[in-house]
Amino acid sequence: MARTLLPVVGGAIGGFFGGPMGARIGFAVGSIVGNVVDPVTVKGPSIGETGAQTSAEGAPRAIVYGTAHVTGNVIASGELVRRWIKERGGGKGGAPKVKTEHVYRTFAIRICEGPVGGVLRVWEDDRLVYDVRPGSPIVDESVAWIENKTIYLGTEEQLPDPTLQAQVSGVADTPAYRGTVYIVIDSEDMTDRRGSIPQYRFEVARSVETEVHYNYSPLVIGAWTGAQPQHSLGSVNFSGGSYSGTDFEAAVSARAADMVATHPTVAYSTVFVAYRTSLNDLQNKFAGGATLVGDPQVIYFSMAPGEPDAWLNTAIDPKFCGPMEIAGAEPDDGRVYAIRDETLLSASGFAAVKLYSHDATRPPAYSEIFNNCSNYPASGGNFPIAAGAYIVEVQGERIPAPPTGYASASGTAKQLAAIEYRAGALYQNALGPCLLPGDPDYDNAEFWSDQRAAAIARGDLRDDVTSPVIVSDYAVRVLPSSVAGDPVVLSAIVDDIHRRCGVPVENYDVSELTDMVDGLVLAGEYTGADAIDTLRRVYFFDRSEHDGKIYFPKRGKAVVDVLTFDDLVEEPDTSMREQAIEYPAKVHLFYQHAASGYARVKATAQRSSPDVRVVGEQSVEVPVVLDEDEAARISHKMQKVSWADAEGEVTLALPESFIALTPADCVGLSLRDRVRRLRIEEMQIADGRIQLTMRVDRQSAYTSDVTGIPIPAPTPPPSTIVGATVLAVLDIPARVDAEDDLGLYLAVSAVEPAWYGALVERSLDGGASFVDAAQIERSMVIGVLTADVGTASAHYTDATNRMRVRLLRASHALESITEQAFLSGGGAFAVESADGSWEILQYRDADDLGDQAFELSTLHRGRLATTPAAHASGALVVFLDDVEHVPAQAAWIGQQLTHRATSFGETTESSIEQALTYAGRSQLEWPIAYLQLERDSGDVISGVWTPRHRFGSDDYPVPSINFIGYRVTIDDGSTEVVLDTVDPHFSFDASALASPVTVSVAALNRITGAGPATVGTV
Repeated sequence: MARTLLPVVGGAIGGFFGGPMGARIGFAVGSIVGNVVDPVTVKGPSIGETGAQTSAEGAPRAIVYGTAHVTGNVIASGELVRRWIKERGGGKGGAPKVKTEHVYRTFAIRICEGPVGGVLRVWEDDRLVYDVRPGSPIVDESVAWIENKTIYLGTEEQLPDPTLQAQVSGVADTPAYRGTVYIVIDSEDMTDRRGSIPQYRFEVARSVETEVHYNYSPLVIGAWTGAQPQHSLGSVNFSGGSYSGTDFEAAVSARAADMVATHPTVAYSTVFVAYRTSLNDLQNKFAGGATLVGDPQVIYFSMAPGEPDAWLNTAIDPKFCGPMEIAGAEPDDGRVYAIRDETLLSASGFAAVKLYSHDATRPPAYSEIFNNCSNYPASGGNFPIAAGAYIVEVQGERIPAPPTGYASASGTAKQLAAIEYRAGALYQNALGPCLLPGDPDYDNAEFWSDQRAAAIARGDLRDDVTSPVIVSDYAVRVLPSSVAGDPVVLSAIVDDIHRRCGVPVENYDVSELTDMVDGLVLAGEYTGADAIDTLRRVYFFDRSEHDGKIYFPKRGKAVVDVLTFDDLVEEPDTSMREQAIEYPAKVHLFYQHAASGYARVKATAQRSSPDVRVVGEQSVEVPVVLDEDEAARISHKMQKVSWADAEGEVTLALPESFIALTPADCVGLSLRDRVRRLRIEEMQIADGRIQLTMRVDRQSAYTSDVTGIPIPAPTPPPSTIVGATVLAVLDIPARVDAEDDLGLYLAVSAVEPAWYGALVERSLDGGASFVDAAQIERSMVIGVLTADVGTASAHYTDATNRMRVRLLRASHALESITEQAFLSGGGAFAVESADGSWEILQYRDADDLGDQAFELSTLHRGRLATTPAAHASGALVVFLDDVEHVPAQAAWIGQQLTHRATSFGETTESSIEQALTYAGRSQLEWPIAYLQLERDSGDVISGVWTPRHRFGSDDYPVPSINFIGYRVTIDDGSTEVVLDTVDPHFSFDASALASPVTVSVAALNRITGAGPATVGTV
């Protein structure tokens, strides 16, 4: 039927509130429009007509003007696909894996008629899941939600969807749905809904303004793509000549040939040489050509297939700094060598340093960058670099790759000189933007000065670091383009309705309709006249036909003529209309509010008068999209118009000489020294006279400057991005008596609020296989140091150092504790050192610096017999009140344990593996105290000491259940004697020993053996 497609425009000039003329069809309008308007009377559009998603066939396809909200219609749905997936049951420590049935469905939902500019927002079961408007609070969530979905914007060129072809209806039977906006959802997990399709709502913009946004990250140097470097395979015995001569090169080549012959299955690239000598000597050698004494170490690197040799540089060429010994460890214990890549030398003199370990069981290490070999780099400790991870550097700071979704780019950019680490991963650039040359602040010295000052004030940047840093490479992420819907001019809507109704453009005039409409949806079965009447109530215009054309004049215009008594055919009868007038007390306007998620909102205009009777309330519902200010002004105008309409109507007759008057014109009527403004609602011409029906009108009724009451913005939906888990594995002394066993401590947390726990797994074979270690469903308090901290004595309260810590989660906070709690062991936390060990401390005072940052002061250092140390910015901080204690095995002592934590809802690919050599420190006995030694005249050595038991209290220490005594070692340099005793003293006849004698005493543990020794000489 034509009326289902909004086929007509036309109808009567009438009141807005259903008054006497509200449903009357004017003679002139009806004479033409009556032949084209569908004669069936149906209700016009309303707010709730798109309130429920349906799958009914033949349902009207919504038409969107401007930016508006619609619900969908399911147009395709595949069969449920059932899959059995192994999942973990609940409970701590890792419950058994069980098979759970999951059901998936592929389906498509029609949204509206196309083409449109874009879909701005999507609600799934009334939960906002997709938002690409400017300033969207759920950018990352929107990226994740749209991954398995495709939106078609209703063009006439769109092709059939391949997902529907493959999974639902087949290639031959899948329509392209040209001219229809729809969304295809591929293999959605419907388990929680038992296979039913969710209810979707869509915000659609007919015309949009799109802006592409970028997010820049620090400098990206390259990727670690090769296998773990091979072991050093021995020395080149060479002496008596220059290490840069041909004899030396021949010796290296011979050693290389021997190595390749003994390892034929490995493809090795360039041979590199490093010297067992000091770093300064190496620098002198390559800078000045000095001859060194010592045997060079030959290192071979196995590179990934296809990796260019240019990634590595010859170690012999004097123009390079050459291979450098960075780690500072013993020659055969995890030495790390650095190869400098001159091709990455920047204008400032900084260059990349490739770092490799000759020990295949250890990860590559990292160090600070150095400038033209003039200053040697300090050791940076071990820093795992996973296969495929990027090495990012800014002024010597190195971090893994930016999060997923970033890609490397080349160019020039500026940013501050420090990066925020959190447990070995990059979470954000804490110090401000990375700006490209086109940015207005790129060369703004004041901008960078302010950024630097703010970073220093936060404790994120040392005041001796230059800022900004110029980088030549950076990572870029293209964020979802923000899409802002454009309003549409009212005349365009009315024009389109005429076109759909088949009314030729020469038969109507919409030139006066210049209002801007934010949004309107037509989605029901009604006439075009009903649709336009909906807009007439909001935008105050009439419709009138004359000269063979339909006009839509705006209200509030000046009068076209002033009528006097002499102009009238007869005196009008107005006495009945001037009695018992009732004025509405309130007018309620119900409308759609976009900022509130298209909630049905009410704007009320209220008025009272002591002179007239004010009764009742009137309610008007309009399906247009308004903001609170516009709605308040419209409701105010509606009430003023209703007061004018309440004064009644006037009927009078004019001679045919006034034939130029048309319906909707306003005239002045001057009778008995009173002038009234009247609006013509109906004209009838008969017997040489014009019969007019008019209503009182006020020009001021169509203006308003009121403002609406602000409507609170809806609370942004909680984040659904789980993110990676930050894992800390602590091999530290036992905290309390109840944990007197062999164990480890685990702490997990995350930045994202949607994180709700993680599975921690452990590997005993270097990551080849993993078993469950713990299932943790709570977040521990974890942070990261934002400023360097110096060392201090373990014997005195540290009142000098202050630790600045930024916590990972916004829901966590730190508070000061009392002096009594402080002296009783409260405020305990652990800080990770560069070598992977932990110092345990206590704090008393905590000052909130804002932005999840706290400053801790009044410290106790080196608690639980740990070693006080200096800690660099970026070190992990774990507060010990809530860490997870997990059991360990004696067989693990001395073995490498690899752990990883996978967030619930994520895959293991998102986790970072961590390796440590387990020492069993929870059962490692503490050093004894106050060792006193004596050797008498009879050569009897006696010793006494004070035990330091690990449990109980300072006043009443309690030994561990695994404590078995003490081990006394007596050594004169040639003879060593070992005594075990359960008492804190010993005597030994040392007449057979030389003098002096070194005595060491260590507490013994049944599991871990002798602890750290206390040494004396007698």
